[in-house]
Amino acid sequence: MNRNKIGVSQFQASNNDVIQTSNNKLRTLCQQYLNGKFLRNLCIATVVILLMAATIICTPIFVKKLKGIEVATLATITSTMTTVMKGELTTPPSTSISSSTTTTRKTTQSITKTATKEDVIRRRWTQNGTTVAGENGQGNRLNQLNNPSRIRIDADDDQIMYILDRNNHRVVRWKQGEQEGEVVAGGNGIGSQLHQLNLPTDLIVEKSSDSLLICDYKNERVMRWFIGNKTNVRQQIILSNFDCSSLAMDVDGNMYVSDRRKREVKQWRKGDTNGTVIANGHGLGDQSNGRFPLIPIFVDGNHSVYVVDNYNHRILKWTKETKQAIVVAGGHGRGDSLTQLAAPGELYVDHHSSIYLADEWNYRIVRWLNGAKQGSVIAGGNRQGRAPNQLNSPSSVAFDRQGNLYVADSGNHRIQRFDVINN
Repeated sequence: MNRNKIGVSQFQASNNDVIQTSNNKLRTLCQQYLNGKFLRNLCIATVVILLMAATIICTPIFVKKLKGIEVATLATITSTMTTVMKGELTTPPSTSISSSTTTTRKTTQSITKTATKEDVIRRRWTQNGTTVAGENGQGNRLNQLNNPSRIRIDADDDQIMYILDRNNHRVVRWKQGEQEGEVVAGGNGIGSQLHQLNLPTDLIVEKSSDSLLICDYKNERVMRWFIGNKTNVRQQIILSNFDCSSLAMDVDGNMYVSDRRKREVKQWRKGDTNGTVIANGHGLGDQSNGRFPLIPIFVDGNHSVYVVDNYNHRILKWTKETKQAIVVAGGHGRGDSLTQLAAPGELYVDHHSSIYLADEWNYRIVRWLNGAKQGSVIAGGNRQGRAPNQLNSPSSVAFDRQGNLYVADSGNHRIQRFDVINN
């Protein structure tokens, strides 16, 4: 009996202890709640749980996107390296390389390859040009030009231009922002000696050899002029006794030369001693009147040859290994409608086969999209003049890597830049 009483007492004491402990914990919890610790701890726990959940959900998505970025970056780098490697073999803003220069064409490649066809169609330029060389009157001082007929943009530095200053019988390197240029070829008076030029008509800037290839028109020769003068040889005659009108170079480093009198275009592969006729005089004008206009040419990345038929105010195209040309711009007689041209000068063809052309006697620059029946005016076209929105016998077009348009405004003895407008 006593044992039972003792057990009951012990049970009651133990139960009292449990109750007392619970009451103490409850008072502590209430005190924490009152002091704000409970809510703070609850908030911290909630934030930790949410962060863990977000990490679990987002990690696979982030990894997937990161892989996509890596792949895209690798593709971009590969494409850029391929473009540069091709350019080093020979030069816009395209897989095209032309009479312009290994420099200009390499420059333009980065524009045309990254721009979609829709981007090209929407692209616009400011209507008021900025003079970046010349504009100091016609003359032969270093701050003047005299009928500049070609403009090339350096492949490595958009600020550097090479200008074929035709009537001064020289090539001038001019940095934008400078007040005058530097003579890098010719400039020693008119003549036929190695250090002289006589009315040069075309120019290629070949970065791989740090030299200029010059169509020395009146001397009937093609010359190589080393810019850096890395050897004791300053000039070389590449072709002689050749009625050179225009030059081009393809992505493989083969040279193309148009013969003004024979009305044909020849290709010289590396190491060849005799050229191969790839475009002949059929359709290149009737010379019965004794007129032999120049024949500007362009070669694109597919080895198609574009020829300016100045006499018939149109552009002809010979695709690779074909004998028959097709008309790709103009061909409706001389005029100023959008289907016509008037004594077209130099042209450039981008990666999408859009043609950019100096429409000389219409005082404008026009663009013909691939397959289009008519062109569109992208600069000039406001009658002959010297205002910022006017041109006077423009003869050459070029682009830098940003897509800005450069025009050799021959009649005004200046180089104009029309800035691209980003859509």
